[in-house]
Amino acid sequence: MHPELLNPLTSREREVLAGVGKGESNQEIGARLHISPDTARTHVSRLLAKLGARDRAQLVVLSYESGLTRPGRPSTERSATDGPSPG
Repeated sequence: MHPELLNPLTSREREVLAGVGKGESNQEIGARLHISPDTARTHVSRLLAKLGARDRAQLVVLSYESGLTRPGRPSTERSATDGPSPG
């Protein structure tokens, strides 16, 4: 792991990168962080520039390499222990 990759990032950028690492869309990131999808997109663009990544796929790799994202159940899936699914 390379947690030093996160050093130049703001806390908000880390939150957005975690969402990208989990496979969230700009819409999903925006909803989770209570920001607009356009603002989420701007954060993703800044992440690409700051981290020297070509695309979202590279951001996912960096998220895992830094330890920000770990393998496991995607956040959008629910298990029987999570309780009933909404609506």
